[in-house]
Amino acid sequence: MNTPLVANNNSKSALLRPNMSVRSFGYSVALTTLCVFVVLTDASGMCNWASHNGHCFRLSASPNTYTEAKAACNSIGAHLAFSKDQATNDFLVSLMSGSATDAWIGLTDFQQENNFVWNDGSTLGTFRKWATGEPNDGPGSQADCVRILLGGQWKDYSCSGTFKFICETDTDVCLHDQCDAQATCTDNPPPALDATCTCNTGYTGDGLASGTGCSDTDACLANPCDAQATCTDNPPPALDATCTCNTGYTGDGLVSGTGCSDTDACLANPCDAQATCTDNPPPALDATCTCNTGYTGDGLVVGAGCSDIDACLANPCDAQATCTDNPPPALDATCTCNTGYTGDGLVSGTGCSDTDACLANPCDAQATCTDNPPPALGATCICNTGYTGDGLVSGTGCSGIPFM
Repeated sequence: MNTPLVANNNSKSALLRPNMSVRSFGYSVALTTLCVFVVLTDASGMCNWASHNGHCFRLSASPNTYTEAKAACNSIGAHLAFSKDQATNDFLVSLMSGSATDAWIGLTDFQQENNFVWNDGSTLGTFRKWATGEPNDGPGSQADCVRILLGGQWKDYSCSGTFKFICETDTDVCLHDQCDAQATCTDNPPPALDATCTCNTGYTGDGLASGTGCSDTDACLANPCDAQATCTDNPPPALDATCTCNTGYTGDGLVSGTGCSDTDACLANPCDAQATCTDNPPPALDATCTCNTGYTGDGLVVGAGCSDIDACLANPCDAQATCTDNPPPALDATCTCNTGYTGDGLVSGTGCSDTDACLANPCDAQATCTDNPPPALGATCICNTGYTGDGLVSGTGCSGIPFM
């Protein structure tokens, strides 16, 4: 039931206790502070604190002065509780059950003596729960702050007194953006008034919006990649990095794996069978094909390949010689004088000269020898005048013609 307002000159604060009338204290009372937090339920209808009429409340664990209590609530986006109707007042009393201490609420007469105003600026309405003789704030008494007694009545009291307090907020503590965007907020259970910010998987830091926040955990800092690989940190929630072998290298890129080795372009057999393949060092991806000695061309299977170098194209042989290219790895040719000629066959040598068959003296002494021009190899033997025969030493030779 409502209790009329009563005031005296001995106290400066209002105290509320459940099931008891408001009492005035003319001496200093060391009480714990009660903080009520009102928090709106979230979309799921859940409230991390004590819920009442779409709000959430919490009682502090330790006592503070009124100023300290107000600051504590404000620091988490809350305010000292407002008890503007009987249902809320009863709810606040239920929070204090078992506490054995009174609690500060958000009601003061700082602006004008005995004109009590809620901390949101609204004036005290028709609902009032003053204990008998309260408020008793008088000139010089400094009883400008109000506490709720365990019985539910209010008492004005000196703001320097220490009591528990009840904090109230319009939203859950975790909805006040105290945590970094990449952190998970966990409301700490009563009597704690704050929340714990834990950086999400893949992030590191204190998690606080006002602190170091949460930054991506750069997995590349641990140097997981081969010296010939590029490290790319995988975005959260991944905790690892991607190692990509640089151009010209192959492998998984990991120090703990196969690493990165030169990609041997020769394994693809790009060269002609008569060429030597040399893998080009990274970052080149190809190989160099060099035709073997005695061959010419680009050396590529997909190109001109390698063909025998025809040494005869350089015309090394005498005009009366036949040129035969020597097979690789020889780079020269063989020059063979044609039939009827003799010599080394080389333009740069003795060349090829007619083979004089008369040098072999095939003719009779009484015959004249005439070398037959190439390609004939022999000579013609003609018996001199007055002689007859084939003229050949190996034949009938030449004999005199008898006179008739």
